[in-house]
Amino acid sequence: MQKEINLKVLFSVIKKRLFLLLLITAITTGASGYYSMISEGPPPIYESSASILLNVDKQDNMNTFEVILRDPAVLNKVVEELGLNIPLDELNKQIVFANDGGSKVVKIIVSDTNPELAAQIANSTANIFTKQVGNILGIYETKILSEAKASSIPSSMDTETSPLKYLVIGIGLGLVLGIGMALFLDSLDDTVQSEREIEQFLGLPAIGAVSKMNNKNTKSKKKGKQVSLTVRGETNGT
Repeated sequence: MQKEINLKVLFSVIKKRLFLLLLITAITTGASGYYSMISEGPPPIYESSASILLNVDKQDNMNTFEVILRDPAVLNKVVEELGLNIPLDELNKQIVFANDGGSKVVKIIVSDTNPELAAQIANSTANIFTKQVGNILGIYETKILSEAKASSIPSSMDTETSPLKYLVIGIGLGLVLGIGMALFLDSLDDTVQSEREIEQFLGLPAIGAVSKMNNKNTKSKKKGKQVSLTVRGETNGT
């Protein structure tokens, strides 16, 4: 027998299996929340920057300054000064040389999982860089405008392991599985659910229907019957 599929039937099926839907949603949400707590995501990244004033007139020199900054001669001195135990290529990736067009001020931005270490690397790099610029290019009028300070606010966090994201996924998955399970169980039910199904199955119009019997309306009908008997009893003198 082909079942009638429409929004009214769908809501009726969901209402009938509401407990199953809520149970599956609760299980998937709890499982996703537990997984988000035990999974270890990457630590947050902190940024610190030091500003340097370069006494140059041509902005074409900015590329030269960045080459000097990333030269192993500068990076090796930073590693030795701070006693770092990281390869030079990793340190190079942590450093960003930033300059706004037309400005003589450059920023040395350092990213690290340790905010204190990020500030130390930025300040050490800025000091060694200004000395190298003087030794190589003869530009000694460079000044450090502001030193880097440790930041207590991370610049970026991993959103892939966010607990809220896992909870949303758990709720959505639970609703989908719950509705799917409710529809599947309803498809296995071959009982007649409506008058229209009777008409489609038999090819005859329905001329009557028996209301659903439960404890509430059964007690109501019994009470009405007792009243009727009482009235006839008075009429009959009993």
